[in-house]
Amino acid sequence: MPAAPSSTFILTLDCPSAPGQIAAVSACLDGLGCYIEELAVFDDETSNRFFVRCVYHSPADPSASLARMRQEFAPVAGRFAMRWAIHAVAAPRACCSWFPNSTIA
Repeated sequence: MPAAPSSTFILTLDCPSAPGQIAAVSACLDGLGCYIEELAVFDDETSNRFFVRCVYHSPADPSASLARMRQEFAPVAGRFAMRWAIHAVAAPRACCSWFPNSTIA
């Protein structure tokens, strides 16, 4: 289910490893009506830390929903002592603008 770039968001987080983390994240996003497009997780047994990168989109107006998503996710983050961020994905740019100091011959 592809989304328009303006309604696509990325959630990144890390926290101490514990059961129920993915269930809590996905339940929170589901409760907001979001659709998860990509979900990458890694549990580092050496440091006992859990890492997540989640790409998802929301059917709501992105300018109004980003603040609400952060507000709704805060209790989940608090429950697991997460360091986290949610960012809106910018509209796609031309290839050359990704590397402004590059010269293409």
